[in-house]
Amino acid sequence: MFNRINNIYGNITIVAFALIPLLLSTNNLQAQQSLQSAYTIPAEFKIEPTAPADVLPLIGGSHLECVSGFSSYRSPGWLGEMSSFVKFDNNIIKIPSLRGGTAAGQYDSRAKAINKNCVVAGTETDLSGEFGVRSYLFDPLVGELQDISLSIPGVDRTQVMGLNSSGHSVGMAGLDGVGSVPYALIDGSATILSAGVFNSGWARDIDDKAKIIVGAVNAECPGTPWAPGFPAIWEDDSEGFFELSILPVGSADLCGGQVFSISDDGRFLVGKTGSSILMGETATEWRRRSDGTWNVRHLKNLPGVEGNTYNFAYDVNKWGHIVGTHNNQGVRRAVLWVGNQVYDLNDHLPSTSSGIHLTSARAINDDGIISVQGHYKSQPGTAKGFLLKP
Repeated sequence: MFNRINNIYGNITIVAFALIPLLLSTNNLQAQQSLQSAYTIPAEFKIEPTAPADVLPLIGGSHLECVSGFSSYRSPGWLGEMSSFVKFDNNIIKIPSLRGGTAAGQYDSRAKAINKNCVVAGTETDLSGEFGVRSYLFDPLVGELQDISLSIPGVDRTQVMGLNSSGHSVGMAGLDGVGSVPYALIDGSATILSAGVFNSGWARDIDDKAKIIVGAVNAECPGTPWAPGFPAIWEDDSEGFFELSILPVGSADLCGGQVFSISDDGRFLVGKTGSSILMGETATEWRRRSDGTWNVRHLKNLPGVEGNTYNFAYDVNKWGHIVGTHNNQGVRRAVLWVGNQVYDLNDHLPSTSSGIHLTSARAINDDGIISVQGHYKSQPGTAKGFLLKP
């Protein structure tokens, strides 16, 4: 159950932000809920395309502003089924291949995470099969590309999923004859994390202090033949070990789930509970109680929704504002949860953007900027990326 990691270490209401430092200092659920309720969603967001980030647009930066993603966008010198890029200082920079140059043959590059320093983490797949799946970090400030797969010995493939502000990364690694297991790479030291009785799982995100890692491990669903992923957390016990715990799902009717994201300060976890195999998935938030246990909260559906939903909470900022997707009967909508309220972001677009439908909100930063996926209603089969700014 224990693994060692070495060397671990439209309007916004102005008054709401004036209250933030005071409310955070109380560090209890009631104060956090009051803080969330103080936020006023803009009647209209400003919307900007993130092209060529047609797929999975990601946002980063504090005083720096940057966006990353991947796309099937083509231009001279852009090869592959998918190409990754980072938009930094108003310039679009293509992330190069790990094999150098333009890379002979096609490859598939997918940016997976970006931190406040605009460093991008992603994966590259060689479509010829010769080099397999490898993971990288790319720093656009200095143009440096690092193959982090080389730092994880004994595995034949890696897929990075999360990255904190210090450049520590987490994801899953493939082992011959074993399957996929979660890993963490902190200060250049790698470990394979405990993955429960099935020795199978993945790590999705890591807090800024590198003390908490979140994701999922496969476990048995009682009374069924299924072993879906269950929401998991690995916590540093202050002695260089990470201990695995399965988080509560909040209902006997739900089985399985995963944590997608943790706030930078480690106070909020978000993801989903339930399994698509067993019908229905619920967007979920976890918060630490004073006794160290976790409070689980199922996030509200959009008004008037009936039947099974497939809702995911993808990201949370330091104020506890959560973004994700709401899926009912095949209709997907990008949503924002603030306190006990849920908002369809399509209802907060300017009238000049009536031809756009937003399907999924993928990330939110501390300034309230939201990255979303959607499409032009005239082209429903073509994904596009957008930024929403308060």
